[in-house]
Amino acid sequence: HNADFDYRMLRQEFRSLGYQFNRDTLCTVELSKKLIPDEESYSLGKLCKSLGIPIAGRHRAEGDAFATVQLLELLLQKDQQHEIINRSIKSFSSLVKKEKIVDVINGTPAKTGVFYLHQQNGRIMYIGKGKNMRQKLSNFLSRKSKKVQNIQTKLASISYDLSGNYLLASLIFNQKVAIHKPRYNSDYLSKKQQTTFPYANMMLVNPGRSPEEKAVILIAEGKIRGFAFTHLAYQMIQPEILEKIISPLNDSLDNRYIVKDNIEKQRIHKIIEF
Repeated sequence: HNADFDYRMLRQEFRSLGYQFNRDTLCTVELSKKLIPDEESYSLGKLCKSLGIPIAGRHRAEGDAFATVQLLELLLQKDQQHEIINRSIKSFSSLVKKEKIVDVINGTPAKTGVFYLHQQNGRIMYIGKGKNMRQKLSNFLSRKSKKVQNIQTKLASISYDLSGNYLLASLIFNQKVAIHKPRYNSDYLSKKQQTTFPYANMMLVNPGRSPEEKAVILIAEGKIRGFAFTHLAYQMIQPEILEKIISPLNDSLDNRYIVKDNIEKQRIHKIIEF
């Protein structure tokens, strides 16, 4: 948070020892100004209070660092264009050879979520989802089709979003395919019909990415608004906080069908009507 200040200090110390210190930086202050505009203050304390992110041990290294990680996770969710991830790939990735694909697969968690296959310029060329991303990715990359062989040749990096549950993974998948239009997802086509929800205003609560976290999908005025991960109950019951931390989801026919199907089959952990 406010990376320029720390970076200047590090460069000065290295310079005093006779070394040149040059690294790419990522600043959660600048990212917050772009992705969460119109905040009264972007200091770590005031921004975290506004977003409902707790800070234990303020102005201590551990407390501030942990809060900054939670803030970065929220910003990654809101970064619909994947600019943060793409910039990192351009800076640090080298082309992944076929013999290293096993290592790439093993580095993907065996958890529920959405994964993105990037080519060397950072562009997303394929998006997939799975209850076990590692297994799904392994099955996909082991195919002998021409499409998969082309992907293997161009593959530079893999990134992923943990979702905690398959409903949210499916909604995020649809969202990201619509935004990025990956070349190798060209066979994706909606075949769903218009549908309505049992309540116009409700929150769908499912397990999150960790045991203490909840994944919330917000539906307002009969439309899908977005999703958020929360550790604290008051983030869900305070609309002004929930409005800031949600990441948008398309109110598309596919997403509406998926949500209603999960409601009808009682796959939602908890439904809160408001």
